[in-house]
Amino acid sequence: MLHLGKEARFRILIVFLTAYAAVVCIWWTATYTGDGAVPHSTSQSVTSNGNAASRAQWVKGVESRSSGTNDETSTGARGVQDNDNGNAASRRQRVRDTAGPNNNNGTSDEAAARAERVKGATLPNSGTSDETSTDARAVHDNDNGNVASRGQRAKKDGTSDEAAARAERVKGAIAASWGAYERFALGADELSATGNAAVYWDAAARPMVTLVDSLDTLFLAGLRPQFARAVAHLKRHFSLRWAAPVSVFEVTIRVLGGLLSAHALTGDAEILALAVQVAGHLRPAYAEKNLRDGKFPRQFFDAAANASTGPTWLAELGSVQLEYRYLSRATGDPSHEDAVLPFLRRAFNATGPLGLLGQQYKEGTGFVTKVGTGALSDSYYEYLLKMHLLTGGSEPEYLDMYRRAAETLVGFLVQPRRGTRSERYVAAGNLNADGSRLSLPTKPAAFEHLSCFLPGLLALGAGPVGGRAAARHRNAAAGVAEFCVNLYIASPTGLAPDEVSVDPRTGAVAVVGARYRLRPETAESLFYLWRTTRDPVYREWGWRLFVAIERHCRVCADCDVSGYSEVADVREVPAAHTGHMESYFIGETLKYLYLLFSDDAVLDLDCWVFNTEGHPFPKFAPNANIPDKCKKV
Repeated sequence: MLHLGKEARFRILIVFLTAYAAVVCIWWTATYTGDGAVPHSTSQSVTSNGNAASRAQWVKGVESRSSGTNDETSTGARGVQDNDNGNAASRRQRVRDTAGPNNNNGTSDEAAARAERVKGATLPNSGTSDETSTDARAVHDNDNGNVASRGQRAKKDGTSDEAAARAERVKGAIAASWGAYERFALGADELSATGNAAVYWDAAARPMVTLVDSLDTLFLAGLRPQFARAVAHLKRHFSLRWAAPVSVFEVTIRVLGGLLSAHALTGDAEILALAVQVAGHLRPAYAEKNLRDGKFPRQFFDAAANASTGPTWLAELGSVQLEYRYLSRATGDPSHEDAVLPFLRRAFNATGPLGLLGQQYKEGTGFVTKVGTGALSDSYYEYLLKMHLLTGGSEPEYLDMYRRAAETLVGFLVQPRRGTRSERYVAAGNLNADGSRLSLPTKPAAFEHLSCFLPGLLALGAGPVGGRAAARHRNAAAGVAEFCVNLYIASPTGLAPDEVSVDPRTGAVAVVGARYRLRPETAESLFYLWRTTRDPVYREWGWRLFVAIERHCRVCADCDVSGYSEVADVREVPAAHTGHMESYFIGETLKYLYLLFSDDAVLDLDCWVFNTEGHPFPKFAPNANIPDKCKKV
């Protein structure tokens, strides 16, 4: 028998322990490293706080008037509404820590939690094609649940192979919908998607609303042959021989805005000349004799009678300044902006300390007291911020106006749903006579899809607002965006109703207007939230939205060109089409979805500002207070 001395035994022990440590290191490296991956057994997960009753109540409220909902849909809705254990303080801290344009890693605990909620909310199956089913699976492809790994693979400019592929799919939808319009309705204002027929706003005029609204989308998506053909047709056939009164607001944001954007992107002087023509046609609407109380424009203008008619809405009087401001910049003629800038200042001077205004102006009584962020009010608040951004921050008065209004919107109109602390809604409110106090409703109040623009606005404005308010605005933006996305995911079609009501006492949500109108507001907000936070959940949600549109709104899934139709009732599968395809579907909805998945350089928000119809204008400033990279624009 071999006898070893004490020193020899000690040396053998050291060798054994060293070898054991090496084996452990090799195992650890093989298991927990390699492209930043984490093994499936340790992948991130989200736990519920057990508030199933609250979630079920939300789902029951949204689907209370639906028929034929299935367990799959209910499971999906529950999956999205997990609320991070209700830890609002922790959630705010994570948003504060990860928000901002310089955070490009796309990872955070909040991102992981939200992506898990998206993963858990399955798309309802309605007999889709293999191609669409593949898209649906792509939405749920979760890299073994490792959200951090996905974010790590993403490049710093916000692109990835997956995002690029999705951008191409959206580009295909742009090409298909434009192709249907070009083939069946070129030169008309809209396409009837189910009948492949032309629709005209006016029997005599040829403003070509869908064509003009689509120009910058075609250009940004790289569909240059289609863009060239559209411009050629525009130059040959554009006409403003209106036979009836026109909406000053709609013609300004869609037609004037679309022409100005196409000029800004291309430098085409003939397109700018058409924009000047449109502005000249509308100019008499701003003459003092046509103003209500000599202060504000009316809704409609009749060129033949040289007279204005209709009510005066806050959103419409306050959402033409961006277009005319840029038109003056492009032409060197200040008379364009001088005609409309006073309206914004006059309106804001009528506000009380809360910075809000009622949605309608009436002689003798001023702005009536109903306040909201939906139709008739929304873009007034949007343009307060964007006038500041367009001028490179050189006119801080607009930021001051926006800051005061946004603080009130965040503090009063954005309210937590009872029973949860993560989802939020926007309620209509009422101001007292002097605008110093805002009362919230005690009965169910309307929430319109139009209000889903607000998260994007708050996210875009958080940086300029700065300070502690910025974190509040980002948190509110995240909460309202989640509420808006829930409206999509809780419906059997995966499409959001146009209007719901929210009970301020219980948080119950009920469908009021079940139609899906191809609206852009949620896609717009997801785009801004992605660009300002780099949270990958916003791309995941945007992809879900796009897949649902492809599945239920595309009229001909197998055709190379196809219109996209509104859906009559989002609660019914298969979806019934109305045939209506608004010009903003290509001009905004598909544009924002395309930009959501595209490289930032396709349209840099440091250099461009969108009007309320999704048309980008280049920033400018007298003191050149814009980044050097933008000066070539």
